[in-house]
Amino acid sequence: MLYLFHGENDFAIKQEVNQMRQSLLDKDPQAGYYKLSAADYSFAGLRELLTTADLFSSSRLICLDDCLQEIKADEKEAVLKCLSGLPSSMQVIFCAGKIDKRCKIVKFLISQAQVKVFDLLDKGRLVNWIKQRAQIKEVGIDDQAVHLLTTYYGSDLWSLDQELDKLSSYQTGKPISAEAVRKLCKSMAQPDLFGLIDAFLAGDKKKALQLLHENLISGMYPLAILKTLSTQLRQLICIKDVSQEGRIDQSQIAKRFKIHPFVVRKFSAASHKHDLSKLISLYTKIAQVDLGIKWGDMEDVMALEWLVGGLGLGSSFE
Repeated sequence: MLYLFHGENDFAIKQEVNQMRQSLLDKDPQAGYYKLSAADYSFAGLRELLTTADLFSSSRLICLDDCLQEIKADEKEAVLKCLSGLPSSMQVIFCAGKIDKRCKIVKFLISQAQVKVFDLLDKGRLVNWIKQRAQIKEVGIDDQAVHLLTTYYGSDLWSLDQELDKLSSYQTGKPISAEAVRKLCKSMAQPDLFGLIDAFLAGDKKKALQLLHENLISGMYPLAILKTLSTQLRQLICIKDVSQEGRIDQSQIAKRFKIHPFVVRKFSAASHKHDLSKLISLYTKIAQVDLGIKWGDMEDVMALEWLVGGLGLGSSFE
């Protein structure tokens, strides 16, 4: 049986694979589970996994994580031959972020495999996900705490799950509170300001100021917000700049600039909307405000309000 799991929600993909693995082991404790990642990929290794039988059980689950992009053109026919002749006792899962539907193997999988798309969660589903994960960890969580976690981490389910583990240990016998989130998560988490940045770049002053005030009320320091704006804008500039060089894989961008894959995915989708020269001009303005605050020439909150309320890309820089 063949499976193709793809999409930006790599946390959900891993959960699905783990559930399949556990289900197989429940049925056959001696079943084999094998994982081949892009970093360890070789054609010889892949062929061995697909053609070699286990000694103790015929049941086998193979997870190929981001290997599609590693299969070379002269290897594809041989891989397709292996996939076409799989025994019924073998399950092979191809996991990928973005897929190229022009690829021969992808075309084959779309026609022959069970295909499932894992998209990032929107705000409503994200709130429900946090509450459900808290329930699984046998701890309650109040609505304000949920709001703060989404503000801090956005749709980064990996970080959210880790923070829920930490918070559930801290809040023994008590629901997770907003106070606990501020105490345990703020110093470790870079504020998630994607919504603010989106409004900022679009020139939506009203929404940008509203989100700015929400972040300030939640306990974030003005300079921390400014630093995050600067960092994420610099990342957007890097992604925009390299995208103009031609088609380049998001994983390569992440490695080249040492940017988290989640951020690369988020900003790759947004980079085409903005002119590079305007992004650089805005980055310069942020640097000027940062210096003004640090030298005492500007009051921090007022400076942020002036910056966010007056310098989005939809406004004049002059």
